[in-house]
Amino acid sequence: RTPVLAPLQALRRTMEKLHAERRLHFDMNDVPPELAFRGEEQDFFELMGNVIDNAGKWATGRVVVNAALSHDSMMLEITVDDDGPGLSEHERELVFQRGMRLDEQRPGSGLGLDIVRDLAQTYGGEVQALESPMGGLRMRLLLPANMTRYDGE
Repeated sequence: RTPVLAPLQALRRTMEKLHAERRLHFDMNDVPPELAFRGEEQDFFELMGNVIDNAGKWATGRVVVNAALSHDSMMLEITVDDDGPGLSEHERELVFQRGMRLDEQRPGSGLGLDIVRDLAQTYGGEVQALESPMGGLRMRLLLPANMTRYDGE
């Protein structure tokens, strides 16, 4: 059981430092403190670190992270939106292929989103690349939720 608020806050601070030269804003909307991922903390960091860093590489000024329970309360729904150039529908299908890099000018190995997809599926979840209301890309993750109260132990 991994509460999601603290790891998302830590990743936000890390990404602000990592992308400091570009003066990007990494915003996180109100994440309920009781939200928890039914999985290992290091896997959650791997999933979200790859997605948020990818958004930071493409954003022109802002990345926004949201997390909530799905309508049936069985899954976490986490979205990461950026205000970058976005991708065509065809490109959104390609980004999950191992080694796929749509822009060779940007840093990266083309493995991050493949790892995200594999980890999400390992836990019975999924990840989608969608059009963002901010104009760029939205990564939407559905991951198993664990909603029992976290008592700090």
